[in-house]
Amino acid sequence: MDYRVPSVDIAVKIIGVIRKQGGAPCGITELCRALSIHKSTCYSIVKTLEQHGFLAASQDKKYSLGLALIELGSLARQNLSHVAVARPYLTRLAEETGLSVVFTQRTGKSKLIAIDRVQSSSRITPTIALGADLPLTYGAAGKCFLAFTDDQEVEEILRLQGLPGYTVKSITDGDAYRKEIREVRQLGYAECHEEHTLGISAVASPVFDADNKANFAVSLLGFSSVFAPGYIAELAPRVVQTARQISTSLGASVNQD
Repeated sequence: MDYRVPSVDIAVKIIGVIRKQGGAPCGITELCRALSIHKSTCYSIVKTLEQHGFLAASQDKKYSLGLALIELGSLARQNLSHVAVARPYLTRLAEETGLSVVFTQRTGKSKLIAIDRVQSSSRITPTIALGADLPLTYGAAGKCFLAFTDDQEVEEILRLQGLPGYTVKSITDGDAYRKEIREVRQLGYAECHEEHTLGISAVASPVFDADNKANFAVSLLGFSSVFAPGYIAELAPRVVQTARQISTSLGASVNQD
């Protein structure tokens, strides 16, 4: 039996349309087209969402996500046990390195999502949007997840998602990418240098849950000018140590040596 309430279902979908566009404002006509609904229905639901703070209207009559969602999202993250466990370690790593720290979770077989982030108070650093669905091949975190995924499943993911050339430095050769994954298994961390955004680099390490599965990852994110080879050698052990500490706190059996 389908227990969905049609108006509530449409309201959630409206919020979803705006979220998938990165939060960019949408007009009523655009929302109607995306959801194939009547304009009057869309308008009444949008205005209701606006009254409750879930959407905000601009002067040109377009709608973006409202402040009420920020409050709810913050509460949801606080209530997620793994985020609550990881946050002190993420904060310490950010302050020690002066870089952005991102906590990522694997969702399903082929996606990852940033569920928490901490920016250092000592310098301006790049970061990543929370809640965005990203392919499992995305960045250093993606390499961490794939490094501890069954080889057959890795091949299936690569077949479905491919290795897009986001920048001139993207790894688009399957053999080269597989080699990096094998190195992650050996080293305990992954690197990504301008493979998705020019000027941005990252170092990440997998975090294991109570079932000893690599379902999370800790990433250090910064401008590529900071990530000199000598500095990476200094950063990598810190990321690995942080990931192991979080893993242990989540109940994983991880060797701390």
